Amino acid sequence: MTRLLTLIALVLITPLVSACRSGPTTDQNSGIPTGDPRPPADFALAVTVMGEEGTTGWVLEPARFVIEPDGVLRAATGAGVGPTVYPPRTRRLTDAQVNEVYSVVTRQGLDRGVGGKPFRLGDAQPAGAWIIVEVTAHEHRRSTIYRPDDERLIVDLVRHLRKLARLEG
Repeated sequence: MTRLLTLIALVLITPLVSACRSGPTTDQNSGIPTGDPRPPADFALAVTVMGEEGTTGWVLEPARFVIEPDGVLRAATGAGVGPTVYPPRTRRLTDAQVNEVYSVVTRQGLDRGVGGKPFRLGDAQPAGAWIIVEVTAHEHRRSTIYRPDDERLIVDLVRHLRKLARLEG
């Protein structure tokens, strides 16, 4: 009788244990799990642009854009803007606008760091213009640094964020 109960318990518990391992899995080299074209509830994006000296009035002027999980867009431009700046609230994006930004980020592979190098706050900043993209989604976070000369897709993202922040037409 004890063996029969043990066998029944094993049969019932085995599917439960394997179900605990199901769901999105990632290793350290993979990107943020995607699959649903809509952003997850924890989607957040921060883009920091550090242009070269004298690059004001165009896409590579120093700027910081933050999209929070609730769709609030924050933006700051000008001297003194960097990865540690928390910009003031600019506006609340519509669900469609947040979906579009998320789609651009995932479609271009920016959530996986495609075309860039991993970045941690405190790393030495390279000379010249550079852009840091920080993406949070599905309880994962990735920070990547890009050289705009090497990766035009990142410049297009910055241009799009500038338009959303109403910094250019």
